[in-house]
Amino acid sequence: MGKRHITRNTIFFIKVVKREVNAKYDGIIGRPLQLAACKSAIVSQPTESLQEKFGDNVIYVNNTSDIIQAIDYYKIHPQERHKRILQAYSILNTHYTAEIVGRLLYEWI
Repeated sequence: MGKRHITRNTIFFIKVVKREVNAKYDGIIGRPLQLAACKSAIVSQPTESLQEKFGDNVIYVNNTSDIIQAIDYYKIHPQERHKRILQAYSILNTHYTAEIVGRLLYEWI
């Protein structure tokens, strides 16, 4: 077999699929889902879709000062941080499984 190359068509396809999946998942794709899958804290600016799906299980920040406050707070309260992480992981495993994503992609294609 020859070398595989990423072409413009491949990149366009990836962008279109990402946009379609994004629409199906109410705008939650990428980093927040990756963080939840890795059992890491999700730190993000508040968005309607994140708040709707993950609720208080995300550490919401609006600026650098909020980030510093969150770091200081969760260093002192690791149990609360861990609780949020596990809740987000549970939400991910309920609403964003590989089977669900695969079905959406299959239906879209």
